[in-house]
Amino acid sequence: MNLDSNVGTHETRLEEESQKTIHDDTCKLKDGEEEEVDPFSKEVSHQDAMRLIKEGIEEAIGDDPLLCDLPIDVTPEEVGLQVALEYGQAMLLNVCREDGEVMPIVVLQGATVLDLKKAIARYISLKFNREGLKKFISW
Repeated sequence: MNLDSNVGTHETRLEEESQKTIHDDTCKLKDGEEEEVDPFSKEVSHQDAMRLIKEGIEEAIGDDPLLCDLPIDVTPEEVGLQVALEYGQAMLLNVCREDGEVMPIVVLQGATVLDLKKAIARYISLKFNREGLKKFISW
């Protein structure tokens, strides 16, 4: 039995399957037409790249029991604070506004009043951005 011939046959089958996979991948355009997409292509539009990254982040966050409480458009700082909170390196402060709204603010254990003020400002600005509000608050 010749091992070289078996390896060559296996490689040929892999190449055929990869070509078949490439031709099976299509992308639907806005007008209903389909366009072939090469998954190995290095050229991806910025919008497609951002969509793929956002989908990956949503999947990773949704499956993780520690991060599932975070919003979809999470910032790296929010992830870091959530992890610090889970490890006991941060604390959650519920700040109650006069109108009854409760703002969950996460700060590190050794935080000062200035750190708390910055965390509240960060929470409010992220909330405005996520709601699409164009308000400016002078802190």
